[in-house]
Formats: sequence, C-alpha cells, structure tokens
Amino acid sequence: MKPPSVLFLNRVYPPDRGASGWRLQDLVVRLEGLGWKVACVTDPQPMASDPQENQCLSKNYSASLRRIRKQSWNLPPSDVVVSLSDPPFLVALGQLLARRWGAACVHWCHDLYPDLLPVVGDPRLAMLVPGMRALMRPILAACQQVVVGGHCMARYLEQVWRLPMAQIRVFPLWPDPLIAAASIKGEAHPGADAEGLWPEGTALTATRPVVAYVGNFGLAHPFSGVLEAAARLDAGPDSPLFLLAGEGRQKAAIMAEVAARRIRNVHFLPWQPESRLPALMARADVHLALMKPQAVGQLIPSKVAGILAAGRPCLFLGPEACWAAELARQAGEVMPPDDGRRIADSLRRWLADPHARQACGMRGRQCAPWDADSAARSFSGLLHEARARRSARWSPVAGKLPAFPVREFPDA
Repeated sequence: MKPPSVLFLNRVYPPDRGASGWRLQDLVVRLEGLGWKVACVTDPQPMASDPQENQCLSKNYSASLRRIRKQSWNLPPSDVVVSLSDPPFLVALGQLLARRWGAACVHWCHDLYPDLLPVVGDPRLAMLVPGMRALMRPILAACQQVVVGGHCMARYLEQVWRLPMAQIRVFPLWPDPLIAAASIKGEAHPGADAEGLWPEGTALTATRPVVAYVGNFGLAHPFSGVLEAAARLDAGPDSPLFLLAGEGRQKAAIMAEVAARRIRNVHFLPWQPESRLPALMARADVHLALMKPQAVGQLIPSKVAGILAAGRPCLFLGPEACWAAELARQAGEVMPPDDGRRIADSLRRWLADPHARQACGMRGRQCAPWDADSAARSFSGLLHEARARRSARWSPVAGKLPAFPVREFPDA
C-alpha cells in the first residue's frame, strides 16, 4: 500500500539556524517512523546575517521565496502540503502547489505576516497591513487547517483575520528533545570551562549566579529592560553574570550599548549549536524570554517551553495576555520588558533563594506542554484529517470552508 506523503516548505532546516527548522526536523524524523513519506524544500542559500545586508530584508525574503518555488514546482505530488511562515507569505506557494497536485494544504503559522512587519521592521508599514491582509486572507482561508502555537494567535486570527475558529488548530511548540532528555537525567551543569562553552575572559566560577538569554536578537525582542537590570546588578566580580547567546539584527547595537555604558557583567556568546544547548540551559540559574507587547497574537516565543523543560525559572518579559505568559506563570514570572528596576528586583529574589528555584524547576518540568514524540503523533493525526478532506473543493476567493470540529491541545 502506498504510504501517505507530505511536503514541508520552510526557509531553514538544520544545520541552518532558526528554531522553526529544528522543530521541523523533530517532526520529520518522527513522521517517517509513523509511516509518512516526507519531503522538505528549503532555501539552499541562507540569508545574510550582516546587518547592512539585512537592510534589504524584503528583497532577501522575495528571493528566498522564488528559490523555494523553483525547487518545489516540479517535485512528485504529495498528499499534503505544509507551509511554514518563513519566508513571509510562503502559504501562497503552498496553496499553489496543493491546487496543482490536488493535495490538502496546511499552514503551520509560527509568525503571522503581514501583521508582524511593522513590529520587526519599519513602523510605517502599519498603514499597508490592512490591504495586504485583505489579499492574504482568502489564501489562508483556503487551507484545510491553520496550525498555531497558542490561544492568543488563534484568537487574533478569529477576531482580526475573521477566520472561523473551527479551521484553527492550537498546537504548542515542544522543548528541544536534547534539553528535555538532559533535564530528565538530572545532568549537572558543566564547569566554567566545559568544552570551551564560555567566551575567553569570562569571569565565571562554579558559584557565580548566571542569568541567561538564549535565542534570537531580532527586532521583536526588547532588550532595554534587561540591560538596565544588568547595570543595576553590576556590583563587582561576584555580581550576577548575564550571558546573552545568539545572533540577530539587534546584536551589534546591543553590544555597542553595553560597551558604551560599561556594563561589566554582560557577556555575549555566538549562536550555539544544538549539542551545546543542554549545557548552556543547565548552567543558568534563571532564564529570560523576551517579546514586544505589540506582537501579541502575531508570534509565539519558542524558548519558554525549553526553559521549563530545563527545570529553571523563566522570567518572561513581555505582554500579560499571551500563550508564553500563561506558560511562564506556572514556573516563573511575567513583567513588562522595559521595567529594568522591577526585573532587577525579581532577579535578586530568585538568585537569593535556591529552594524557590528548585521548586520552580520541578513545576516547570511538569508544565512543559509535551514532548516531540507526542507532538509528532498529534501532527500525524492532523495530516491524516487534512488528507481525508482533500477531495473537498471550495473557492479560495469566496472563502468557503468545510465545517469540522476544532481539537486543541488541553490548556493551550
């Protein structure tokens, strides 16, 4: 019997950088074990990371979309086409391929465009968003399923995009399997010089408290409050060390600000390969997750689940009414990202109370949404549902959708 087949479209896939690529890899290897024939098309030319080149980000995204189209257009047909949201508007290509092959179409939405453009780019783009959304809505409405990472994005799609909730599936992201496995085994954090993990000159001792941010330095992540808190806690060689690991469009400016303000307890790490994440996550006493309040419903930070799985308190610096905040409250705190005094006070309390951190870590491991194996089984069921409905036809212009019940992850 011919196995069911699925094609995933995304800009990145390991070893390329990007959280969506790593979570996609988690799914791919497990879906193959569940009997699916899986194909992935990604951009063969990673986008430049140089900030000057990123001034032409829209041009880079357009070129990436064209390259993905070229690679996918003449592939053998798949039963289901799943588009992710990097580059923006990739769902349009997913719809074209699905109609070309008579396949089902699913959009797995990590970042919601065009709504996110003014948040991560030029605020003047806000005036263009309603018109662009009107053009994109019929394309999104033609998908059998729109998969999102939390209720806040589901509500946003229902209220702003006017998609029926029955079309939307809430599907939380899971923690990196290596982080979860290391935490379950109870592996102790490495010493200061483990595998050259720490930058040269870092004054890191076994007892020095560590506050870590591990992720993207993109424009949706506000760092002003973090730097203010670091400055307030900068009281000498034994003060908390802020380790900021990753890359992104803001990093050069943040490094320049730290140097200009002479904040001595902030150290930067480059992007870390997946193999080093468990050690880095375990070494920190408290982790930070950041999100601009304006991005509610438009993106879902992926790092909160990893922090909880690592068994560390999470300080979510972002909006109160979002999925990441709901998750962080179960094993940490939520506060505004620009309130440096409040962030510093909270860190003092956490770092002074190892018993509270331990209890919080135990709650976090229990609250992490689910693991990659469970997620893959659920996603396989979603794909089978979409495949079963692919014979249904409706006009994407009229936006007519088949009615079927929504099934959501409990408490998502």
